[in-house]
Amino acid sequence: MWVCPYCGAENFLDDRVGMDEPKCIGCKHERKTAQQVQNEIDKDITDLKVEMKELQGRMEPHLEMIASLEEDLNQERSSLKELREEFNESKSEVKRLEAQIVYTSHDKEMAAMKNQNQTLLKRFLKGMGF
Repeated sequence: MWVCPYCGAENFLDDRVGMDEPKCIGCKHERKTAQQVQNEIDKDITDLKVEMKELQGRMEPHLEMIASLEEDLNQERSSLKELREEFNESKSEVKRLEAQIVYTSHDKEMAAMKNQNQTLLKRFLKGMGF
């Protein structure tokens, strides 16, 4: 009998079939001792730590580039904000000036109508003999 180090199931089949180790009835892993499993896990952890260190080294230039680009982006956003403020000031100035143009043209139209009415009145009065 042996106990599976992966799932803890008790396995009563201890015989080899050909060259294959017996498999656990619970999780289907091959028979191994707890020390063998621990050694495999330690090796996997060591390999992953080495891989993580390599990946971290490859990430550094990208992180530096991102930080630089974020700084540039913030500067561009600041410039854009200033330009938008100037644009909005100009836009409000244009609206104010357009409002004056409307009043001025309205006043001109009223003056023209008054002149036209005065001309008609003068002709009428002249025709009447005044």
